[in-house]
Parts: sequence; C-alpha cells; structure tokens
Amino acid sequence: MFTFLKDKKKLIFLIIIMLSILLFAMIISYSYVKNISLKKYLQRYDIGNTIQEKNNNVPVKLEEGTLSLTNEKEVLTTEDTIISKKYVYNSCSHVHLLEESISYNDIGITREEFSRRYFNWDIKIFNAKNIVMEKVIEGYCPNHYILQEVDNYIAICQSDIDGNLDIVKKIDISFEYLPKEWKEQFKKGLIMETLEEIEQVIEDIES
Repeated sequence: MFTFLKDKKKLIFLIIIMLSILLFAMIISYSYVKNISLKKYLQRYDIGNTIQEKNNNVPVKLEEGTLSLTNEKEVLTTEDTIISKKYVYNSCSHVHLLEESISYNDIGITREEFSRRYFNWDIKIFNAKNIVMEKVIEGYCPNHYILQEVDNYIAICQSDIDGNLDIVKKIDISFEYLPKEWKEQFKKGLIMETLEEIEQVIEDIES
C-alpha cells in the first residue's frame, strides 16, 4: 500500500511538471504571436516611422525657433544701422519712403527697446544692418494742399510727413460771407494738388 501511495505521488508530481511546461510554452507562444501581430499592424499603418519622424522633428523645430527668438533678442543696433521708414496715407492711398541713418540715442538697443520708443510704428525687419518700419496715417500726404476754414478765414494747409496739418497761408477771405455751398466744402476741406488750382478757386470765390 505504501508503494502505491509513493507511485501516486510521483505521478502527481510529473503531471504538475508537465502542466507547468505546457503553460510556459503557451505563454511564450502567445507572446510571440502577439508581438508578430503588433509588428504587422505597425508596419501596415507606418506608425513606427510616424512616431520616429515626430520624435526627430519636434526637438529640431523647437531648438530652431528658440534659437531664432534668442538671436533676435540679442541683436543690437549699431552706428551703421540704416532706418527705412514707410509712410502709408489712407486718405490718398499714397506711400512715402524715407531712408536715414540711425540717431545717436538709438544706437546699442534691442528690438524690444526700439519698439517701445517707436510704439506707433510697425517694425517689419530688425537687424544690425537695417530696420524697416511702417506707419499708417489717417490723412493726406504732403503732396496735397487742403483749403479749409481756420479762425473764420480760408487757409491753405498742408500735411507734414507725419500727417500733422500745418497752415501754409491764410487767405484774406472771410468765411462768414461765403455762399452756403462754399462753406460746406471748406468745412470738409477742399483737396488741391497744385497752387494753380488754389488760385483758380480763389478767383472763382471772388468773382
């Protein structure tokens, strides 16, 4: 009887070992099959390359962008920097370009500081060699004359390059005694291109 129990224990032990080996083999097989399936899926949709490209590209772009911003902040104006100004006049759609040397007080400053000083300008380009800036003006350029009422008289006015209106000359014609149609025109401002046109208007008023 003891021999029988001993043989039975051996049999159970062998069965456990065989089941363990079988289970281990099944686990290995499942992992292998799953790994192959995953590789096929990745290859089919090119996921691996896409991830690799993203991982390769993102750091480069960030570094380049960061480098560009850093370099721009570090750029300083020099005594050789040329300022290119672009004036855009909305009322006549004319554009004036002006190129000048940098002023002494603007030498050795960054874009940030330059922008603060010229806050009403749009800085298009900023580097040590050249600064391109643009200003939009709601008015007429200096190429036009404006006839309008000033202190109850008719005056010839002209804008400076920054759009500020200056009185060129007051005409000895009282606004008070003008016909209604003339008053309306002078209140709005009568735009003239030449002095000859102004002389013609004055003659028409006095006639």
